[in-house]
Amino acid sequence: MALQNRRANKRIPFYFVAFFVVLAMLNAVFFYIAITTHRGVVIDNAYEKGLKYNQVIERFDRQEKLGWQGNITFNEGDNILKFQLMDKKNAPIDGAVVRAHLTFIAKQGYDFDIPLMPSDITGIYEAPLTFPIRGQWNIHIHAQHSMANYQAKKWVVVRQ
Repeated sequence: MALQNRRANKRIPFYFVAFFVVLAMLNAVFFYIAITTHRGVVIDNAYEKGLKYNQVIERFDRQEKLGWQGNITFNEGDNILKFQLMDKKNAPIDGAVVRAHLTFIAKQGYDFDIPLMPSDITGIYEAPLTFPIRGQWNIHIHAQHSMANYQAKKWVVVRQ
């Protein structure tokens, strides 16, 4: 009995070393995952943009007072991005300049801008759209008409 206890006691330092080796390996794996997968989104000139936050709020209030409504749709089947713009009375707004800024959430380098052109239906703007990579995308629409601006956002998941 005493001989078995001595052998078991000799293994205790090994268990401590093995525990810390396993812990270090797990930390290395988590470190690798954090470095290779997180985009680390940081805004350029964050301090200056923070100072201009009141202007952002004013633009939002102006947009709310306009009462415009926008609807962003994207169907992977036809690969066409559509944006419908309506005024306060749900009448379609024609003649606006509409642009879309698309950002890929997971990695840098895939963001791009496209103009949306008026379609045959009044108040609907569209553009053919092919995403360079599958995943979650943010579509940010900016429409300008008669010195008034409208912005809308939508998240889409591209599976193809």
